[in-house]
Amino acid sequence: PLNTSRQRITLPITSDQESTYTLISMSDENGCAAILSGEATTKVFPKPEITLIQDTLCDEINEHYQVQIKVISGTQPYVYQGVEGELVDSVFTSEMIPSGTVYSLQVIDDNNCQSEQLTGRYSCACNSFSGTVDTNPIIICGAETAEISFNADANLDANDGLVFVLHDSPNGLGNILATSATPSFELTDNLNTNQTYFVSPVVGNKLGDEVDFSDECLSVGEGTAITFLPIPEQLTISGTQSICPGTVLRLTTQNAGSGAIYEWQTPIEIIETSIPELIIDPVDADYTGDFMVTVNLDGCSSKLSEPYPVIVTIPSGQSEAGVDTVSCGNPTIFLNAKTPEFGFGQWRVESGAFVEEPNNPQSKAITLQEGKNVFYWTLSTEDCPSYETDSVVIAYRPNALAINDNYTLPEDEIILDFNVKSNDFAPEGHTIWVEQFTDPNAGAVEHLGDGDFSYRRPFTGFKGNVVFDYLLCFETPTCPTQCDTGAVIIDVLLDPKDPGVYVPDGITPNNDGVNDRLVIEGLNNYEENELVIFDRWGNVVFQASPYKNSWDGSYNNTGLPEGAYYYALKTDVTNKKTLKGRIYIIR
Repeated sequence: PLNTSRQRITLPITSDQESTYTLISMSDENGCAAILSGEATTKVFPKPEITLIQDTLCDEINEHYQVQIKVISGTQPYVYQGVEGELVDSVFTSEMIPSGTVYSLQVIDDNNCQSEQLTGRYSCACNSFSGTVDTNPIIICGAETAEISFNADANLDANDGLVFVLHDSPNGLGNILATSATPSFELTDNLNTNQTYFVSPVVGNKLGDEVDFSDECLSVGEGTAITFLPIPEQLTISGTQSICPGTVLRLTTQNAGSGAIYEWQTPIEIIETSIPELIIDPVDADYTGDFMVTVNLDGCSSKLSEPYPVIVTIPSGQSEAGVDTVSCGNPTIFLNAKTPEFGFGQWRVESGAFVEEPNNPQSKAITLQEGKNVFYWTLSTEDCPSYETDSVVIAYRPNALAINDNYTLPEDEIILDFNVKSNDFAPEGHTIWVEQFTDPNAGAVEHLGDGDFSYRRPFTGFKGNVVFDYLLCFETPTCPTQCDTGAVIIDVLLDPKDPGVYVPDGITPNNDGVNDRLVIEGLNNYEENELVIFDRWGNVVFQASPYKNSWDGSYNNTGLPEGAYYYALKTDVTNKKTLKGRIYIIR
């Protein structure tokens, strides 16, 4: 039995041509024919057929390509799926497809029949070529500019740009450190010295003033190795500047390190050395002039040194004996000549002085003589004996020499006069004076001037040595005051008849109640006494017997003038014992 429900019947149709199919009979598997109600007609259209003409049509910059197909069958108009384009005379040309990407294209005709799907991909050939550079390594010194030789053989598409890239990899670009439109680079802060970098030409799509480093057609050329090296420091020269002909000239400079080559520019030739020293043996007068040196280290040269003048001649101006001076009181002094830069020196002296080390510029001179001592410092070399002499004058001013004085005060004398300079020494031609330095340990002493002293015996019985000191001094325009100390030693003999009285040195009769009168201590023990006072001409200005300590420095009730007066005191009129001395009136 038939299923009364509607059934979908599928019929195989194999014709590719447009056809109309009509169902005219139908039977089941038993051969029973079906009764057809109405006409079952189907119209079949053929599928559109497309064929590939080309898919390798690249634009001029090789970044896009186009696909061309031909539509063979189907009913226009057509609809294209997958790629947009334009149909001209049954030939479809797609829009630009990025190089290397996959395209998929299908045509649907007006009968809604679909063609087979056409799929493909094409990568345009990259015509960009960076060109080549000279790949010989380049050494760059300091702030110099690295100029790379470019062969100008690059090939650029219309939208390509060419740049030169400084990078750190011998293969590829590695880390890009700098780019430039020209093949020249300088040492910048982001670069290190003694490190090798590379400069490569690069061609790719323009990206402003640069190129697009992600461009699949990017072309990178082989790089030129460049190394930035530091410039060696400028050198200085030291050594002899004045030298005798026929001797060895030796100049030195700083050591620049292993492998350094030193180039010496002399007045007559250029000399290279592998050590920081120049030796010319022997040297002649032609070498007089400026010497300069530069050092080359790893291909980099320093600036020339400052000129170093050398004079090859019999020298002058090298001998410096020192500064003239004065030695005050010291017969020994140190000489201080300039140490010679070459050769040797020797001291010579014509006075009685003596140099302990004649060949030493700093030596001690002893036994200086009073006045000028001239020392000569003479320089010599083996080839230039005694080529220069300089002198230094040492003026010696000895100290004064005070020699101790010994005197005896006789037993029957009260006063002892003497001059301490009689046995002392002081340089002639200078101002010399004497000063009392200490008081005597007994009695009284008075300095009368110019080394004259007067000593007075103590008023009580005294026997023994009396000592006091004095200064012997002198000065000159070149030395400060020079003094020496001398001692005066007086052997005071005891007078068995010493009356035991004391007569003062002076009085000050000014009515102040102090020392207005001549008061002689111990005189009250001698009732029979006599005092006579004389002026310097021997005139008696006062006389009393007995004396009652009453004289006030007057004569005939008139005050006597200031000054020295002399007295004679008899303490025993019977035996004529008389004391004599000086007394001063001071108002």
